[in-house]
Amino acid sequence: MDSLSLFCADDLFSPWRPHPANPVLIDAAGARQGGQFHLQDGRLWRPVQDCRHGYGRALGLAEVTTLNEQDYAQVIRTALRPNPAWPGRRIHTLTRFGRLECIDGSRNSPKFGATWLAKSISGCRITIAIKIRIPHVIAHHAASQNGAGIPQ
Repeated sequence: MDSLSLFCADDLFSPWRPHPANPVLIDAAGARQGGQFHLQDGRLWRPVQDCRHGYGRALGLAEVTTLNEQDYAQVIRTALRPNPAWPGRRIHTLTRFGRLECIDGSRNSPKFGATWLAKSISGCRITIAIKIRIPHVIAHHAASQNGAGIPQ
């Protein structure tokens, strides 16, 4: 079950209090966090993992329409899905820092690819593809687990 629970505190080191409506959301399409919150033009956005058809099958962008001590509400405005332009079969995290946007996902990769890298990272194979687009840089990082190390 995918659910979202919220907590608040007066500061980072104070005791945390649960939201009285916890879990505030039970929904496979939008409860699981898919990146950091982003405030743009006075609107609060929350990347969410859409797990209705399996883990990493889509990434939604939800606008948080209500967030207070009594209520929480969000509306998923759009969804991103793996497609021919994405090198993998799963997509599950979107984050942004300044002009850098990162989308994270995973794919199956053949064992014969980049074996030198696989051996240098405790047996984990990592594939990194970077696309440059004006004015943003999107870094696509696809990782697959080879016995241990990086969870999918």
